[in-house]
Amino acid sequence: MSGAEHYDRVTEAWQHYVMGPDLHFGFFEGTEPLKEATRRLTDRQLQKLDLQPNLRVLDVGCGIGTTTARMAADFGADAVGLSNSPRGIELASKAHENARFVCADAADNGLANASFDRVLLLESMHMMPDKTQVLQECLRVLKPGGLLVACDVCSVSDFGDHMVYYVGLGHSTRVAAGFRDAMNTLMKSVFGLEQLEHLRTYRDAATQAGFTDVEVDNISAPTRATLDRWADNTLTHEAKLKEVRPDYPQNM
Repeated sequence: MSGAEHYDRVTEAWQHYVMGPDLHFGFFEGTEPLKEATRRLTDRQLQKLDLQPNLRVLDVGCGIGTTTARMAADFGADAVGLSNSPRGIELASKAHENARFVCADAADNGLANASFDRVLLLESMHMMPDKTQVLQECLRVLKPGGLLVACDVCSVSDFGDHMVYYVGLGHSTRVAAGFRDAMNTLMKSVFGLEQLEHLRTYRDAATQAGFTDVEVDNISAPTRATLDRWADNTLTHEAKLKEVRPDYPQNM
């Protein structure tokens, strides 16, 4: 299943019953509501973008346009959202009149060279197999001196494909492989992960793409509570999820 097909399949279920309109992890400081934590994560990324009125900003993997519209409304940016999901672009265009939305592949977006001051990738690149190519496209559309901010779902352990972890728990290689495959199947079905890459992969891809002054920040700890909140929402809205998507996986 392609990234576009995955998001077309799950976007509305995620939005209404699991994640909320931001469609990404939260940054928790305590026991605050999920919506507050997800907005805080957005705020952190927008602060890093150093947005100013009339700057052109591209939101790559914009979901249903929530963050794109915020950049326009709160900062006066000329914001464009990009996604390869026709359904996501349709929902974004209907909900937000203050931003423009484009349906295109992030690895070949068709936008003009040096046409944006800022580019944002907020929890979208894990579905993009060739991260270096995506980042090269981001660099191509950035003006000289422009800025890219990316935040994504990735691995920070050195367990590789998790075989070492499961074997370390005392399981045989055969059983460990079964655990690994089951987890990979569930993660791909729920989150659409093309492949859970290590954090260093993103740093290396950015460097290979031609970016300079690359900074990497691991925010795993304050985001972990998100998974519990999503699991609670999945159980609470199980009947609705099955109604919207009969194939939606349970037992997150």
